[in-house]
Amino acid sequence: MKTWHLQSGGPGSGLWVSRDGGVTWKGLAGHGLPAATHAIGKIAVAVAASNPNTVYALIEDQDPTLYRSDDRGTTWRVVSRNHDMAERAPYYVRFAVAPDDEERLYFVSVRFSMSRDGGQTLTRNPFSAGGDNHDIWIDPLNADRILIAHDGGASFTLNGGKSYTRVVLPIAQMYHVHADARVPYYVYGNRQDGSSYRMPSRGLAGGITEGQWGHVGGCESGFAIPDTVDNVTVWSGCYDGGLEVYDTRTDHARNVRVWPEAGYGWRPADLKYRWNWTFPIALSPHDHTRVYVGSQFVHLTNDGGASWKVISPDLTRNDTTHQQTSGGVTTDNLMTFDGATLFAIAESPVQAGVIWAGSNDGMVHVTRDGGGQWTDVTGNVPRLPPWGKITNIEPSHSEDPVRRGLLYAGTENGLYVTLDDGARWLPLQTNLPHAPVSWVTVQPRFRDLVVATYGRGIWILDDISPLEQLDARALTGRAWLFAPPPAHRFRATQGVASAPNSAVPAQNPPGGAVVTYRLTAALADTEARADSAARPDSAHPPAKLIVVDQRGDTVRVLQGERKPGLNRVWWDLRYSPPAVPKLRTPPPGKAFVRVGPDGTRPLVTWDLDLMLRGPVVPPGTYGIRLTAGDTTLTQSLTVLKDPNTAGTDADVQAQTRLALAIRAEQDSVARMINRLEWVRKQLLELAGQLRTDSATASDAGAKRLATLADSLERRVADVEGVLFDVHLTGAREDAFRNPMQLYGRLAALQSDVADNGADFAPTTQQLAVHDLFTQRIAAASTRFGDLMDKALPAFAAELRKTTLRDVIAS
Repeated sequence: MKTWHLQSGGPGSGLWVSRDGGVTWKGLAGHGLPAATHAIGKIAVAVAASNPNTVYALIEDQDPTLYRSDDRGTTWRVVSRNHDMAERAPYYVRFAVAPDDEERLYFVSVRFSMSRDGGQTLTRNPFSAGGDNHDIWIDPLNADRILIAHDGGASFTLNGGKSYTRVVLPIAQMYHVHADARVPYYVYGNRQDGSSYRMPSRGLAGGITEGQWGHVGGCESGFAIPDTVDNVTVWSGCYDGGLEVYDTRTDHARNVRVWPEAGYGWRPADLKYRWNWTFPIALSPHDHTRVYVGSQFVHLTNDGGASWKVISPDLTRNDTTHQQTSGGVTTDNLMTFDGATLFAIAESPVQAGVIWAGSNDGMVHVTRDGGGQWTDVTGNVPRLPPWGKITNIEPSHSEDPVRRGLLYAGTENGLYVTLDDGARWLPLQTNLPHAPVSWVTVQPRFRDLVVATYGRGIWILDDISPLEQLDARALTGRAWLFAPPPAHRFRATQGVASAPNSAVPAQNPPGGAVVTYRLTAALADTEARADSAARPDSAHPPAKLIVVDQRGDTVRVLQGERKPGLNRVWWDLRYSPPAVPKLRTPPPGKAFVRVGPDGTRPLVTWDLDLMLRGPVVPPGTYGIRLTAGDTTLTQSLTVLKDPNTAGTDADVQAQTRLALAIRAEQDSVARMINRLEWVRKQLLELAGQLRTDSATASDAGAKRLATLADSLERRVADVEGVLFDVHLTGAREDAFRNPMQLYGRLAALQSDVADNGADFAPTTQQLAVHDLFTQRIAAASTRFGDLMDKALPAFAAELRKTTLRDVIAS
């Protein structure tokens, strides 16, 4: 494992067995298992306690594979290659067999899943069972008692998985911590497999409850940095260069990432900008509107992220061998091991324009003119290891803000302090648990030392002024009284927030506009019978209401109940969602991936497919049209702007225009995918028929047609490969195995613009990336047209010379 690469598996991996208590071992290969020369990765083995003849092995391979032996490991057979068993195999290859049933298996991976038929089929458990799961324990005396360890803590079930209870533990892995200038102050940080957080350093109505925590934009990785000048704005990062500006007054966040072109699954070498999992963010100590972030370049904004400019050359070694696919046997490209990226940025608090940058491949640069000229000073840093990661830079007076020479250092096992510029270091552990200390900051008003630990959350050492005052007199006299800091006369407050996971939350009303209508019994029955005659499969056909804009164009078609009397339907104030692709073929080389009963399977692009909603309509007047029998009734509905958002009406209109343009492009791409899938399905079936049908298998003409069908099918798959990742199997985090394509990238951009835009106009970079996507869609459409208008008709002409059915394009 390197900072730029994870290699899981290889020729040294294998399965071994000892039949004499570990005295001697024998490697197992063949007999149903992979050959000894086949590179595999991590392996989990489980023996069924209820039947020791049955042994399972889950092996990391290009597809995670579950093997089963019913003769104590002599021979094996493949049970499943379902990716849910180990979605990101370099991290998760673990499962367990129920002690009382050799057919009941539990898999701990990105999701917790269960099988009742020896792994042939899997059922996903609810998220309350845990996410990003790493271990499992089953009570050997009571198989209904199961404990799951995951990145969010632990979950357990006492009824065999019918319900789960999640236990919140103080084991947060925090990347960094910062403090604002409020009184009392708040602390901010990002928690691995959690979110960004803001929490008070002091609760004025008792303790600091979980309900007093709040999210501040961004996500689990990176920085959450408060603006200590306005005490309102928070800059919060996320992987893939994600960046949001959060307003603590409105709780709205605006996505302002430097380049919103989703990079999931891509090699760093193929991306415009290379982003570390925790890419650096820094606010200028001289001008709080100047914010720096780092890819391989230093980027600067002074307009709140609405636009960015590059103010440096590539400040890494830019070694392309450190910018390749990561993972090993199983590809895993999620910025966690991206090489040649910046990892630290800091501006001198003494002199404006003096900016330092450090990379994760051991480079240190400085500029003294705000980015005009940069100097490589790597060679001036004593004992800097080659290719080392520059985790932090503290320029100029990096010591305690009050006392010169007082420094704090977080290490892998705790916290240390020096009073003499590092000549001697002393542990400053007290009751701080031993854990990696990932970040240290001093809150200047309260003189508190705030530390982030990677595994034990955030800790505060109250009042470090004795350390600042410590001198020879304080140490040599019989006694010494340190000068106390000022004390605030805080008064208790009311209204402590309860825990957010309370089992008794009040119910929120549906969001959007409520539409109420009345139907007579005769009309409801007449309309229902009319619709039932048109659609015999509909026992209770819904009522239809149409939302139109001021031009009379349909915005949304709503379906409500058709009962005698009053009925009510809620409109979420969104346009119709984009078209959804329906895949009808397995990924290339993965025939084990099945379609559903309707002949289709979903296109699962990580979690982006869960956000396929239409854009929110802009403020204005809309018409609600209800047609009942021969009567059409219309009412007007006024949609008002959220008074809490900072964006103007013009901002909202600009955002809506771009969101609708993206939705139209999503529709276009989805329609192309759906037509291509129809064609590809027929070509696969035709080629298979020509090769297996006894009447045609040996016919030279049939063989030629089969070859032509294969060639055309590959061409279809090539065009599809520009539109979406054709290798996706339905496991959500398969998205990191291969580069995300147009459909997923459009969904990611739409999420940034429409769902995380907080009523602001699109940023300059969002518009630029959209223009880029528009060009790529046009190029893909040309290839699609050539295929459908030329290649497919030519193949159909060949088919018409035979008795075989034609291949249709829709």
